[in-house]
Amino acid sequence: MRKILLVAFCLSCGFFAFAQYSVSRTPEAASTPEGATYSPQLRSELAALRDAALNDDYAYRQLAHLTENIGPRPAGSLQAEAAVDYVANELRKLGLDVHLEEVRVPRWIRGEDTAQLVEYPGQIPTRPKK
Repeated sequence: MRKILLVAFCLSCGFFAFAQYSVSRTPEAASTPEGATYSPQLRSELAALRDAALNDDYAYRQLAHLTENIGPRPAGSLQAEAAVDYVANELRKLGLDVHLEEVRVPRWIRGEDTAQLVEYPGQIPTRPKK
């Protein structure tokens, strides 16, 4: 059931995008965006998946876990790696075949920080304060 809900969540995002796209077009063009056609059966299946995803809090709970337990995930951080591992393991629990790729991303590493007051009231001449 969780696999279906995950797929439903992903497909519902596409269905909502399609719905917004088709509202802004003429009825004839709305049925064939970018040259594609969507059968009535596919539309009803997408609607059923969307409704199933909206009636279950599975995706919300997954997002809550990522934000509350893993926290911010800047590129290259340990939190980003933990989030990738968590999502991959959750997908594996759903029975999906997951393959992770090595990715190199630039990241900022804090260097040594220093500060020095070079001019302040009561300063002894030529004696900056670290």
